[in-house]
Amino acid sequence: MTKGRDRFELVPQKEVDEVLHIIKPVLGRLNKYLNETNRSLVFEREIVGSAGRGVVSRVRGGNQGFDIDLNLVIKCPRDGKKHIGKDVHKTFLNGIRHAIKGTDFSDPEESSSVFTLKCKDRKNSRVIYGVDLAVVYYDSERNPHILQYYKENGGFGFQV
Repeated sequence: MTKGRDRFELVPQKEVDEVLHIIKPVLGRLNKYLNETNRSLVFEREIVGSAGRGVVSRVRGGNQGFDIDLNLVIKCPRDGKKHIGKDVHKTFLNGIRHAIKGTDFSDPEESSSVFTLKCKDRKNSRVIYGVDLAVVYYDSERNPHILQYYKENGGFGFQV
């Protein structure tokens, strides 16, 4: 049994770049969908987390693959309403579902703060990689506001 640090391995940058290359047209289709349905939600992609630092890891010989974290940065709302979280969530979920049609990604999984897309090797029952997408805007002081799902009351909103 492998212990400690030996249990993990760094994912070669080439593999990370391949996933970023695969997700790029998906995000392009998502942005096109948003442009056609709600122009205020068009976003710019921001690589964050371990991929942003160039140190993506995975369990050696594991079946969960690795993941890449991306922020989908929308413009800070000018109207003071900060958008209605539920509408933003629904629009992004519908857009993501539209954008992944014809790809190897499974239906997005929803957590409290990200949509997770997974590419699976169904034959061997394992995840090859995942992409976590967080919807974010930055206020005038560059504080990130992340779209959250509040499970306790079923509500949505942006949280600093």
